[in-house]
Amino acid sequence: FGPDVTGLFLGDGGAFGLKTAASLTIDTMPDFRAHGSFAFETYEDMAEILVALGPFDFLSRRVGLDPFKSQNAAKVGFKEAVKTLGDVTASGPNLMSGVKAGLKMASAGTNFMHGVKWSLHLSANGVNEQIAEQHLDLARAICLQRGREIANILPRAMEAKGYSVRGFLGKDGQRWVPTHGLFPLSQAVEVAKAVQKFFEGHRDEMKAHGMWESYMTSAHGGHFMCEPSFYWVDEVSPLHLAHLPGDEARKFKKIQANSENRKFAQRLRAELRDLFFSLGAVHVQLAKFYRLRGALEPETWRLMSELKHLTDPDHRLNPGNLGFTHKETAHDRT
Repeated sequence: FGPDVTGLFLGDGGAFGLKTAASLTIDTMPDFRAHGSFAFETYEDMAEILVALGPFDFLSRRVGLDPFKSQNAAKVGFKEAVKTLGDVTASGPNLMSGVKAGLKMASAGTNFMHGVKWSLHLSANGVNEQIAEQHLDLARAICLQRGREIANILPRAMEAKGYSVRGFLGKDGQRWVPTHGLFPLSQAVEVAKAVQKFFEGHRDEMKAHGMWESYMTSAHGGHFMCEPSFYWVDEVSPLHLAHLPGDEARKFKKIQANSENRKFAQRLRAELRDLFFSLGAVHVQLAKFYRLRGALEPETWRLMSELKHLTDPDHRLNPGNLGFTHKETAHDRT
């Protein structure tokens, strides 16, 4: 019994101490899931639906894609998953449903998202197949208020195969970096409009640098997440090359470094971060990019600084993280 001071070290990104062990609670997933995909004409329509789906805890997946991602998901990022029919077959609640899913995927090929703009992909859990389908029916009724149903191949592919490094590059090896913000569900439409306005305001500059954006969107636990990503032409890092198929690694290794494009991407990403900040965003990856200090009251930051001084007086732990850029004096903390 007593105060849980270990909470001070949660989310500190290693700024206050080193973690040597972790205890995790593992929850089992239901054996049965039903999948559905829906197309929408606008980001605002999809955001409205994500708000309406907020109370449905039985939805284990709610992934929204923008027009670019919708059109290219089967070619980049989820390409391996779409092709892995064996995994999809095995993921079905029974052999026959799995085989049907695999055959449906094979017959659709990679053009099953043709003409789709904004798309939302759902997975509903249930203790048996019937209940999972009933749960999906509840979500379907809401989605159809603003959208239309399309082939449910992508959520099945997401389940069949996890993420890969290949998804962290564009179709022709373009560099990629995400920037996210979490907001109350009530702000979903406001955020959708503001982010689109942001990119349209930079469209000419982005075209000049051969840059484009793509969105991943989700909602869960009362929050709305908007995560745009930037794509631009620049050299591919050794980390990427080490995890790419041989033919792509050889091809992408030839891409030359472009410092101007990279600097522009860094500048634009910082501007998007500041827009999210102005809208009241919180983040799940504070690290050294998102601003913590500016989000806190001065008294709260002083307490944070005193904790840092107590746990790491020489600022040797993860320098720069959480905004601790140097060893602050007592005067700095006040």
